[in-house]
Amino acid sequence: MKHSVSALIFGLSILCSAAPGSTAEGGPAAKVTDLAWMSGQYEGVGGNDGSIAEVYWTQPKAGSIAEFVRITKGDVTTIVEMLVIHEQDGSLVLHQQRCNPCSRMQSEPLQMKLIEIGKNKAVFEAVGKSALKTVGYRREGDKIIVTGTFPQGGQFEAPLVPK
Repeated sequence: MKHSVSALIFGLSILCSAAPGSTAEGGPAAKVTDLAWMSGQYEGVGGNDGSIAEVYWTQPKAGSIAEFVRITKGDVTTIVEMLVIHEQDGSLVLHQQRCNPCSRMQSEPLQMKLIEIGKNKAVFEAVGKSALKTVGYRREGDKIIVTGTFPQGGQFEAPLVPK
């Protein structure tokens, strides 16, 4: 288990440092403590193919909140994702990195800035070229709903329930 925790910490440190040019400038005022409602363990269907998404959000601490996602289909891990949201310029910046199949990083880390925050809701917008235009999180009862839009059009919504 120590090795896995070390790998996660290393991955998150890369996310925080591998974001040249990302900025929260112009984003609404926010702190990671505003996202405490996201903390916890969740599970949801990862697509129409029967995949299962396991999502673990840490408690906000020291100016950041982190997420670990594992998507499995049957007995195969198809995607592992690390995400960190941190305070910058009085607002929040999101960095995400995926690997598939767990040993190969995919593309550049996704970088997003906060564009909307409210009670139990946060929406981020891509900084630069990205596979996603926006990603949002909101809490409805005990569920976390993840939403997103794509640059070429289209959108998704993925409900996550407590695990």
